[in-house]
Amino acid sequence: INSEFKSFLEMCVKTGHSHRINLRFNTNGQTTADELKPLYRRFKTALIHLSMDGVGAYNDLIRYPSTWQDYLQKLDYWNTMPDNVKVTIDCTVSVLNVFHIPDLIKWKLQSPYKNINKFPENQGLIGLHFLHSPDVLSITVLPSELKQKVIKKYSEFFKWIETNTDVDLKKYKKLESLISFMNSKDNSNDWERTKEYLDKLDSIRQTNWKGVLLDYDKA
Repeated sequence: INSEFKSFLEMCVKTGHSHRINLRFNTNGQTTADELKPLYRRFKTALIHLSMDGVGAYNDLIRYPSTWQDYLQKLDYWNTMPDNVKVTIDCTVSVLNVFHIPDLIKWKLQSPYKNINKFPENQGLIGLHFLHSPDVLSITVLPSELKQKVIKKYSEFFKWIETNTDVDLKKYKKLESLISFMNSKDNSNDWERTKEYLDKLDSIRQTNWKGVLLDYDKA
């Protein structure tokens, strides 16, 4: 989107420094340009972090106004990077997707995008980061009964991973960290404010969070 980004890469190449530079940047992955691939190839390495918070209806709700079908087409682009480029999917965990993360990871493990998060340290999984702002979307606002539902779902997911994959959970601590972060504070007094916030977003965007986040039914 920012034309200065391409100009910066071209300058690094033109001045003869790119082969000594480890390039790293974050993107929502929605904007792609074929003319950038040859530039990435000229760098020592390039590490590209793609932001993705869910699949299907979760993507459409959280990453409004993007659509999941458009994102899949973009992933075809990111899956065919030069050999010196590493592409990872990073997810921001919030009340909008905390129940969905296991399904997102299952999707990634079973997807055809094998060149994304393919490195040994990733084990084909995704990166997880915890949302802090706006505070009403932090998973620390969940009431106790919902936190217990999260813990139960993740315990079942751990068993699925152990049974169906070669993933070593001892090397992938993010899921345990997610539970620890969720339980680190009791901000459940903000839960009503969270629902009001989501209702207001719905009214602006003409979305329907209750129709997607079914785990919060009657909560």
